[in-house]
Amino acid sequence: MAKVSVIVPVYNVEKYLKQCLDSIVDQTLEDLEIVLVDDGSVDSSGTICDEYAKKDTRIRVIHKENGGLSDARNAGLKYVTSPYVGFIDSDDYVQSEYLEELMKYRDCDLVQCSTLAEPTGSSYLFDDSYFVGKHGIRQCLSKYIYPELTVPFGRLYRSAIQRENRLFFDTCLYSGEDTLWVSQYLLYVRSVRTSSYAGYVYVHHMGEHLSLIHI
Repeated sequence: MAKVSVIVPVYNVEKYLKQCLDSIVDQTLEDLEIVLVDDGSVDSSGTICDEYAKKDTRIRVIHKENGGLSDARNAGLKYVTSPYVGFIDSDDYVQSEYLEELMKYRDCDLVQCSTLAEPTGSSYLFDDSYFVGKHGIRQCLSKYIYPELTVPFGRLYRSAIQRENRLFFDTCLYSGEDTLWVSQYLLYVRSVRTSSYAGYVYVHHMGEHLSLIHI
């Protein structure tokens, strides 16, 4: 069993997908399960996923009809076998030590690192802190709930918490579904670790609109 599962929802991102996948397969933490969910792409994204899977046995590719970002993430969650799971958007990328750094704090129910944004230069920055128990979680939320904790990427979750509480993304929502899912997960955690390590890079594509909904 791999230590960490990484879910990557994919839809029409052929221009950016290889950078994302290269950053994952080249992680210093090699014990990975990589779940690529091709959400009905109409460009070469699905083919790129298959090509990477042929070269790396850690990669599983799911091809499905287009259902949107939430549906793609849910499809990936159903295949997770590792004790820890994280999400990486297919037009973003991560630093080579990203997962190794997060796994240093795997005793916590949620581990969050800092996020950089390209090319805007903005960021979601966290202190190096532990938050334990109900009071600690409330402190964490009052400090970071918006915007830092409203997106699902840049962190590790315990698969058991997701699985035992049947936490899936609401496919009826096309705005705010990230915030809802993260909020639901936080109801069940007892400890959170935040890190100043900036391992996740969110890429903002100026003038482009990327969507996991095929219209």
